[in-house]
Amino acid sequence: QGSPQQRASMAPGRHTCGTRRLLGAAVFLALVVAAGAQEQRQPGTLLLNMLIKNEAEHLSRSLPKWAPLIDYWIVGIDANNTDNSEEIIRKHLGHLPGETVVVEFDGMGP
Repeated sequence: QGSPQQRASMAPGRHTCGTRRLLGAAVFLALVVAAGAQEQRQPGTLLLNMLIKNEAEHLSRSLPKWAPLIDYWIVGIDANNTDNSEEIIRKHLGHLPGETVVVEFDGMGP
């Protein structure tokens, strides 16, 4: 159900996660992190999930800040990625459980 735009974004063969959903997830994650900083957080409560392409520079800055806060990570790496993003991910998050997945990304919608 939902609006015509929502239904269209879920059509077979299309990427189903639009920019608004990604931004909403990022805001939710920030709220969870802020709440966790104020009280003792139990293990298994925070997952880092990203979809990236050629983000080595940004990952080098951001992942060291996320590593102490997360318990698990999943990073989708665009099949057309050309930098050393995966190496940087393993460097900063390799001590935590997680995985990288190669993603055939076809854009953010129509």
